[in-house]
Amino acid sequence: MNRFVARIAYTNTEPYFFHWPLHEFPLISGVPRELAEEAASAADDILAGPLPIVETWKMEDRFEPLSWGIAGREFCQSVLLLSHHPISELDNTAIGLTLESSTSVALCEVILKERYGHDVRLRRGLNRDDDGWLVIGDQALRIFAGPRLGDWNFVTDLASEWWDWQRLPFVFARWVINKSVPSEEKNRLLEIIKSSLAAGLDSIPAIALYQSSLLKIPAQSIVDYLTGIVYELGPQEEEGAGVFRELARKVANIPVLSV
Repeated sequence: MNRFVARIAYTNTEPYFFHWPLHEFPLISGVPRELAEEAASAADDILAGPLPIVETWKMEDRFEPLSWGIAGREFCQSVLLLSHHPISELDNTAIGLTLESSTSVALCEVILKERYGHDVRLRRGLNRDDDGWLVIGDQALRIFAGPRLGDWNFVTDLASEWWDWQRLPFVFARWVINKSVPSEEKNRLLEIIKSSLAAGLDSIPAIALYQSSLLKIPAQSIVDYLTGIVYELGPQEEEGAGVFRELARKVANIPVLSV
């Protein structure tokens, strides 16, 4: 039976996978929520991968966290709240949520309810009569770097909101590895993650050109975006993840295993 490494199919993971040795560890691609559901299933066919951090908390009995991920300091550009009014004026509104993410949804709820004290109605799916939309990934990146979608007057980067509030980075995804992976295979996989990331970071101009042709946005916008992402999680990222974990448990009612 094949066992795969999960690859979130967004531009922000390209530095990990642009030089990935597919002959050693094949990839399974998808949006964050889909991959998390696959990892949580009983099939046990995902070896490792960067998964939404909210979902990794629910799988700590089966997956070990690693020191790599996807994090933002001060800004992100690919987790956006589109709205007709400023975020500070969104009390008693209806917000449509992307179907692709769990972590960004929890972040949106934490910021709206805990930072601003808003009473908001959050629901999955995007309808025309919503007061705001949460969009993520490459769709959000296209909106940030190009024409706005629809008649939204305000575009709020939720990583910037988190930074302005907590003065800490925000961790959106974290690499985890299945605890059933034998030690020799685990060590090889760790070597590949490290070397592939190093090669990918050296190839950001090439990644940007390739993604630019797909997304139809300027390559320089993608260079700026990728160079702003934190891929190796240090003490500040760990602190930010810990603060968010407690807020998500309190505000967004995220069920997580005890640590």
